[in-house]
Amino acid sequence: MAASTGDQSTLTAALNTLTATVASVVGQGTSAPGQTFTLTTGVDNIVGTSGNDTINAYINTTTATAVQTTLTGSDVINGGAGTDTLNLSIEGANAAGSLPAATITNVENFFIRDLNTSGASTYNFATVAGEQQVWNDRSTQNVTFNNLGTGTTVGVKGDNSNNVSLNPQVHRPSPPPARYIGIFIPPRPSGCAETALPVRL
Repeated sequence: MAASTGDQSTLTAALNTLTATVASVVGQGTSAPGQTFTLTTGVDNIVGTSGNDTINAYINTTTATAVQTTLTGSDVINGGAGTDTLNLSIEGANAAGSLPAATITNVENFFIRDLNTSGASTYNFATVAGEQQVWNDRSTQNVTFNNLGTGTTVGVKGDNSNNVSLNPQVHRPSPPPARYIGIFIPPRPSGCAETALPVRL
């Protein structure tokens, strides 16, 4: 028995919907690679693509070579769409590292590698909008991250040669509720006891 016109229309509509759904799912798994931007010693105005962009930046805290610095307070960086990453390397001997008051928006991931030999560094994210992950990336200097956005993930990336320690500081109401978070850094070396660092919220 031949299918009626109504049945044929229903089948065609269902097939079109299925095709569109499959195309949408496949498309979600193939994000654009984005572009790599390297900041200059001049004033940069970076506008990201719709893909996952990478921005490379450098700070030199030695007075004689500070002119090599590429991330300054005059820079404007807009990562655009996608999941974007800013890699920041810090070297030098005359001052600690810090985050210049550049205008940075829509950059989701920050990897900060602090190799300065002057002293502990503080990175203030008060002027940054859109950060989701901030990483201490194989630093040899003590670093502190301040004024991170709500829900930002903080990570530590080691290089198998430097000791890593965490000193979390949590602002809490008074009196504090009786809840704790245990922080573990795997893998645990052989012969070392597993230790949790409690943080009272």
